[in-house]
Amino acid sequence: MSGVIAAALATLAQLGADVAVLQSSAAGDEWAPQAALSWGADFPAAVDVTVNRTVTHQTIMGFGAAFTDTSAYNVEVWMNPQVKEELLQAYWGPAGLGYTIGRVPINSPDYAFETFNYDNTTDDFLLRDFDHAVKYDQQRVIPFIKHAMSTSADPIKLFGSPWSPPGWFKTNDNMINCKTPCLKDDAPGGSYKATWAAYIVAWLQAFAAQGLPMWGLTPQNEPLACQTKFESCGYTPAGMAEFIGKYLGPAVKTAYPDLQIMLYDHNK
Repeated sequence: MSGVIAAALATLAQLGADVAVLQSSAAGDEWAPQAALSWGADFPAAVDVTVNRTVTHQTIMGFGAAFTDTSAYNVEVWMNPQVKEELLQAYWGPAGLGYTIGRVPINSPDYAFETFNYDNTTDDFLLRDFDHAVKYDQQRVIPFIKHAMSTSADPIKLFGSPWSPPGWFKTNDNMINCKTPCLKDDAPGGSYKATWAAYIVAWLQAFAAQGLPMWGLTPQNEPLACQTKFESCGYTPAGMAEFIGKYLGPAVKTAYPDLQIMLYDHNK
């Protein structure tokens, strides 16, 4: 196969083939033509890649993507039924990419129409005001996930990831940006860390009640970064170890003993 690809690239380069460039943007471009690019050789000589199928080093569980609020809007609201079905088949259908893993944001991620959470009552350590109906995600994200699952020929492993807890849990008192450590120390009225762990479990239960049980969980999206323009929560390695070991791990093990917790979900 490598020889065929190399020959095809060489032929395109010799023919001086052009690459058509189209652009869509928030400014209003919709497949707007841009200046063409010329196809050229990437390497000075042919490169051969040999794959030894007789040696197995690891198992690939699958591939997938995140079910964000904005992507759900594009599919569930903006697309007409025909295009929506084409997209679902392209990503989850048996003749498409066959995605089998899905990441689900806990509270609002960076790709959401607004910053939201499910208990915005300051110091509600008993989570009395937690929205167990997860109404915001019922608008778009939950229908999107269910349509993907009904399209897929194989089960989809879902895992939750928070970008930020509600601001009242945090040392900067805001879901946007953060300080490190992100979570407040215990207060006379209760423990912010224990309550955040209980909040995550409540979210897991709420999504399970919607027919979307989680296979896994990461404690934080990009724990090494405090993002100045969107939701974030910074952890040191020691801080994350403490949060999982003392708070999140025991809370999850009690409610969901088989759920997988994965560490340091950061940019590769």
